[in-house]
Amino acid sequence: MKEIWEERYSSEEYIYGTEPNAWFRQFIETREPGVLLLPAEGEGRNAVFAARHGWQVEAFDLTTRGQQKALKLATKHQVAIHYQTGDALSINYPENHFDAVAVFFLHLPDHQRKAVMQRLIGFLKPGGVLLMECFSKKHFGNPSGPKNMDLLYDKETLAADLETMHQEILEETSYAINEGDYHQGDAVVIRALAVKR
Repeated sequence: MKEIWEERYSSEEYIYGTEPNAWFRQFIETREPGVLLLPAEGEGRNAVFAARHGWQVEAFDLTTRGQQKALKLATKHQVAIHYQTGDALSINYPENHFDAVAVFFLHLPDHQRKAVMQRLIGFLKPGGVLLMECFSKKHFGNPSGPKNMDLLYDKETLAADLETMHQEILEETSYAINEGDYHQGDAVVIRALAVKR
């Protein structure tokens, strides 16, 4: 898996663009800054956007190429982000530390997803927010996103993953996604905003 993503990020071009995800932008622009974790952050577009709005940003990804491009983007915008390389199942952060964890298009096999979600929730402070956007099973067949149905989400599965949290928003929605060359066209996504009790 790591090799696939290293190859995907090997071009000079930012394949998912340099602008933040729209759902993330809305969240950042309407919240007081705090300490934020971005798992599987890729080329850094969301991390840099949050840092430009005063957030203290921690991010990680499997790939060194993603890390390099993220740090280059941060330098361009004259902000600092702390970006590690590592796997979501093994990377370590303090428990009860982050004000927000934002998860975008992290698509994993069922057994890995459950374990990763519990780890990410553990990193949140009580009262901290988990923000998510991921492709729905109804998205299957569209050009962007996973080609394996088992890697896509449904509301019931995500609700179960977040059962220990207060689920303020859990919705399926459609929109025209425009995020670089790899996220284009019609998209059916599930969005969640949940607060740690």
